[in-house]
Amino acid sequence: MDDRGNQGELVRLFANDQNRIACDPEMQREIERNMNAELVTFNVLLLMDSSDVWEPTTLLLNRDGYLVKSNHSDVVRIEEEYLDLHIKVPYGLSAQFVLTCSDETSHPFNTNNDVRMRDTLVLTMRKFKAGYMGSARMLRDNPRAPTNRSLPSLRKGNR
Repeated sequence: MDDRGNQGELVRLFANDQNRIACDPEMQREIERNMNAELVTFNVLLLMDSSDVWEPTTLLLNRDGYLVKSNHSDVVRIEEEYLDLHIKVPYGLSAQFVLTCSDETSHPFNTNNDVRMRDTLVLTMRKFKAGYMGSARMLRDNPRAPTNRSLPSLRKGNR
């Protein structure tokens, strides 16, 4: 029911007409390079406090988590593992995406009007998350398995 009391069927719109993000061979190679790297960085803009102010930030990714750091002050805005991460891509041709963190806060990002970079970043994060979730399942099923949680290394190597 909407704010005027009208009721109807729920309509869901999906980005890219409910199709997967298409990868050309060059983008696929870039994602594979990202997956083999210890640390991947993307320069993005973070929407601050529901205003029209976009702060330049660096999004750092590794196998176990991600960190968003201000480019102006090195203040860490977000630091999380992939466990409860949700990535949403808005409908339409947009260079934006939204990360919803474990505390259920949503953070809109913009890739400076570069849709290709947005797609590469989103697909890389989803692959890192899938690998992280696979590791978490392995640890759950075998608690004695060795672990290599390296999220703190995001902070150490990039101050």
